[in-house]
Amino acid sequence: MQNIYLGSAQTNLNELLNAKSLPLRNNQTKANAGTMNVELIKFVEKPSFIDYLRSGWQINLHVAIDFTASNGEPTIPSSLHFLGGPN
Repeated sequence: MQNIYLGSAQTNLNELLNAKSLPLRNNQTKANAGTMNVELIKFVEKPSFIDYLRSGWQINLHVAIDFTASNGEPTIPSSLHFLGGPN
């Protein structure tokens, strides 16, 4: 199934809370593309890391350092310890 761009709406939180519908506009053709009906607005609070700790969650941290010389120099791109890559 191919996605087809119909239109978009730009608004802010106050307008969204008070709106029952928002007009959609196709930015490519500048034509009216219909309306978007607002039926439900739900606020979801995302807890912070500190909130998890305060609620009693425990965290274990494991650290390992690999001093193996056979993995290669960190300045060579083919090395497992290359400092310029995703390591």
